[in-house]
Amino acid sequence: MFIAHIDERGTEHVSGLGSGVTAEQAAAAMGLAPGTWREISDAEAVALLAPTLEEVRAAALEKLKAKRLAVEYAGPLVEVDGRAVRFPSEIKDETRLNSLALKFTKNPGLTEIPYWKVADGVYVTMTPALVKTVQDSGFDHINATFYVEAVKRMEIEACADAAAVEAWLAANLETGWPA
Repeated sequence: MFIAHIDERGTEHVSGLGSGVTAEQAAAAMGLAPGTWREISDAEAVALLAPTLEEVRAAALEKLKAKRLAVEYAGPLVEVDGRAVRFPSEIKDETRLNSLALKFTKNPGLTEIPYWKVADGVYVTMTPALVKTVQDSGFDHINATFYVEAVKRMEIEACADAAAVEAWLAANLETGWPA
């Protein structure tokens, strides 16, 4: 059994009653004045305790942000010597790649750097052309994650109730992201 009471700001709160405690005893123990509380059913308590649409939506948007970051940082797949190699795109990885591009620019006679390690432990020989391909692919990959996130955000914001947000998450959070 539960009681609901309204505070001085008009916010309704729900409190559970311990075993063998009456609603009147609980209200008195909480210092609630007569007329400021009411006994409610378990079903009504569940409804009052359920998160609001705004709370569910905010949690969904945090999950969306986390998913976008995971996909973004995983980086693009680039073909190197006939195999697909994933080049991560966290800030540190982008910095290393930009430093490598600068090294090639400052040293025109330098045509390759062997044994460049990528995220999956594969070593590749980096050339100026491959650096440019990875940079371009990385930009396109990151931009694609932003686009997918924006579309999914609008879909979440269009959900009319918390159940619709939860259903949307289950069906759509993991789909539609760039490889």
